[in-house]
Amino acid sequence: MERIWNEERERGSTVLRRATLAEVGGATAIVREHFDRALSALDEDTQEAAARMFEHLVTPSGTKLAHRASDLAQFARLGSADAAPVFEALGPGADPAAARRCRGRSL
Repeated sequence: MERIWNEERERGSTVLRRATLAEVGGATAIVREHFDRALSALDEDTQEAAARMFEHLVTPSGTKLAHRASDLAQFARLGSADAAPVFEALGPGADPAAARRCRGRSL
């Protein structure tokens, strides 16, 4: 939402428009850019841990799976405290659902 608001404000608009969302590539592009920025700020080991978590969020056939953060940490072979940087990188209040919604797409 922030990305679209910023675009609208730059244009002097106070209304969110569907056309603006389309112009920035849609929700998938916005989330992909956020993930790319967030994960690129992590060191290589933490990026690899994130990849180990993300692979448990969607089955090969595309079925989405819900897991607690502690379960994802265990899948990544990390303690909860060591997994925290992955969730923190996604933003305030981020949870595995954000990753799950995007994992099925090419990130």
